[in-house]
Amino acid sequence: MHIQDVNITGCSSGQKGGGIAITSMADALLENVRIYNGASEQGGALAIFPLYSYSSGTAEVVVDSCLLLGNNATQSGGALFASQGVVTVQASTFMNNTAMSMSGGQVAIESGASLVLSNSALSGGTAPSGGGLSVAGNATISSTLLTQNLGTAGGGGALYVTGSAVVNHSQFWG
Repeated sequence: MHIQDVNITGCSSGQKGGGIAITSMADALLENVRIYNGASEQGGALAIFPLYSYSSGTAEVVVDSCLLLGNNATQSGGALFASQGVVTVQASTFMNNTAMSMSGGQVAIESGASLVLSNSALSGGTAPSGGGLSVAGNATISSTLLTQNLGTAGGGGALYVTGSAVVNHSQFWG
């Protein structure tokens, strides 16, 4: 799937992916996509997850030059939630996204998923833990700015890690 130069505003889902839901059976490239004010339980803007509990496929999803703004999840991943697959985010901005009851105000990466995050900014995210980014899977973060993110209960205003993370040439502040 290739989505390019698209605006998605005010969409919602009862479960995953308020704007876009991608199963582990599909690969996707999102270029210059803007998702505003989405809402769901997990991944207010975007969710990557197995179609069935026994699914063995691994999605490869690239988010390039995208803006995810003002999205909300009642559980995890205010903007982006991934429980399976490999997610590459580059040259993108996540701003003012919220996870209400769990983790990852901007982004939540669960134990079955991996994230490569580069040349991006995560600002103004809020969650009980990991206001900017929550990692239970694996993450490599480089040349990325995490600013003004808030962990309201469990900690990790910028970054909350229970899995594995490597961080290079990045800035966390405020």
